[in-house]
Amino acid sequence: MANSIEQALKNNSDGFYIGNRLVLPFRCQIIKLIFDGEVIVDFKADDDIRIAQDPQNTSFYFKQVNDLSRRASSYKNIKLIASDWEAEICAAKHFKLILDIEEQHVVKIKESGEDDPMFFE
Repeated sequence: MANSIEQALKNNSDGFYIGNRLVLPFRCQIIKLIFDGEVIVDFKADDDIRIAQDPQNTSFYFKQVNDLSRRASSYKNIKLIASDWEAEICAAKHFKLILDIEEQHVVKIKESGEDDPMFFE
């Protein structure tokens, strides 16, 4: 498992999903999530998504989704802006990540370019 977002990207680490749960191989602070046409920035007030943090990973539970692969495939990916868990969020690098849901429960993680229009601020 990667300890940081940077390590996960460098090592081409994959996440995984099963049912409505998506697990990333690093612990992170989530700034913005774009899923199923929705932009989510307030995770405390959102009843549709629950986030769980373990020492080595971050899990998302999409409560309104039974099968993440079928739902995400229509949009091809999930977009996430995050910083490392231990970093000062205001000064840290904000990683713009694309999470591709693939077969066999694999989630490919890649960093988006700085000028990617999929990530509007």
